[in-house]
Amino acid sequence: VHGLQPGEWLNDELIQHFAALVSEEDDRLSSSEPSRKRSHIFSTLFCSKLMEEGMVQGACSYEAVRSWTKNVDVFECDKSLIPINTDKVHWIAALVSMADEQVQLYDPLPSANSDGRLCFDQILHRLQDEHLNKKGRELPDASS
Repeated sequence: VHGLQPGEWLNDELIQHFAALVSEEDDRLSSSEPSRKRSHIFSTLFCSKLMEEGMVQGACSYEAVRSWTKNVDVFECDKSLIPINTDKVHWIAALVSMADEQVQLYDPLPSANSDGRLCFDQILHRLQDEHLNKKGRELPDASS
């Protein structure tokens, strides 16, 4: 794969391809074990859309990304993985675990990424809006 050559950066296409492989394996495992809850992996463009086009007065606009989950109920999934590209050179990931009721941010270089906390906060707000929209009530115990 061209994106893995020495001296080159990971790009969104490579991350998206890896996400598709993981998603296919998750589908296969869920099909063979019906009691297993599925996971959901968001597109590499999701957080960019949320953070760049969805920002209104310092907070994310649910309407900017509302359609991204029209075919999936993330609250019925075991986990959701959100790849995040910060400054167009650094990849981090948010893992939403419904079973553990946690949102975790994975950043291999946290000191180099000042946007990590902002991404975390916006994802949490987005989950709150999604829960209100899909379940008709606020997300229980939602705090950052």
